[in-house]
Amino acid sequence: MLKHHRIAGVFLSAWSVSALVLSLLLLPAQAQSAEPLNDDEKRQFEEMIHDYLMENPEVMLQSIQAYREKQAQAEQERVNAAIASLGDVLGDDLKTPVGGNPEGSITIVEFFDYQCGYCKRVLSDVTELVSSDQNIRLVFKEFPILGEESILASRASLAIWNTWPERYEEFHVALMGGRGSMSNARIMETAASFDLDVNILAEAMNDPKIDIALQENYELAKSLGINGTPAFIIGGELIPGAIDLATMRELVEKAAQG
Repeated sequence: MLKHHRIAGVFLSAWSVSALVLSLLLLPAQAQSAEPLNDDEKRQFEEMIHDYLMENPEVMLQSIQAYREKQAQAEQERVNAAIASLGDVLGDDLKTPVGGNPEGSITIVEFFDYQCGYCKRVLSDVTELVSSDQNIRLVFKEFPILGEESILASRASLAIWNTWPERYEEFHVALMGGRGSMSNARIMETAASFDLDVNILAEAMNDPKIDIALQENYELAKSLGINGTPAFIIGGELIPGAIDLATMRELVEKAAQG
């Protein structure tokens, strides 16, 4: 049912109101093409629009809402196109850690920060989802945005991926599942708990390839409009923010059917 507005004793549909406002806005240009409005006519015209909007403020609110919805739709279409065009960058970049089934047909990409509370909150759901579905390929996008310790943790994780790739996932879970600061001492202690050589790790953390990988992740996130963590891409759909296990499974099922 159309919303209606009343003006000058006549009920007008939302479409009619829009048409009326448009015609009012076009009057100056039409008048200018023939004969410019004098000061008194211009004042009367401005008062007409002012009075109408003051008496019908919902028109302005509807216009703003419609504009925002149009912007949101355009942004979503842009992001979808960007995701579709990225292809291998999202899934087959050798600098990017991969867990689950590397040959799985359904790819989940997660952007995360080791100091992000919401990332920690969804860790168990992500782990359960991947362990319960052998067809999921989990792509880890290190996206440290919460300070120097976040960067330090990501550098250590990527160094482990470059040096001991088979140990990355368990190290990731250990760091993400822990509490407190991401100090160098804690990171090295965690590595040592997995019998990894901390001296080799410390040296590997300075590999220039890690700088390249992190910079590419920042640029990728920017191109997709991601400015927080966590953020997921499931079946070509971007989902910013934390989601629960049920929602993850729905998105995976949708991706499998699509």
